[in-house]
Amino acid sequence: MVREGGRLLLPLTARQERLGVLDVRLTGGGAHEDVPDAVVDALLLQARVVAFALEQASAGSDLLADARRVEPLTLSAELQWQQLPGRAVRTELLEVAAQVEPAYDSGSDVFDWAAGARDVELAVLDA
Repeated sequence: MVREGGRLLLPLTARQERLGVLDVRLTGGGAHEDVPDAVVDALLLQARVVAFALEQASAGSDLLADARRVEPLTLSAELQWQQLPGRAVRTELLEVAAQVEPAYDSGSDVFDWAAGARDVELAVLDA
């Protein structure tokens, strides 16, 4: 969570997958630094609920994916995008996060990861 310029920026995460940021602007004249921890905790919980709702909505529709894209993907690029692994994982010992943007045409770049109980294996390839 970030307190910035009179607002709270809360992460939208579902199963460690970052989906976006919830921008909360509280009214009432007080500074955000004065917001009780219980209210901040409640807002963080609401952000997680919103993230899970977005994740569920994405599973049954292409509307959210289409809204994120500047132009349509080719069929091969769409298939490749759907095969990518999750962009984040967190365990007690490690945290892995990646940010990718869609290639609007199929390419040969590949990345993958596998997390075990005590280690993580990463692969980033460019054919």
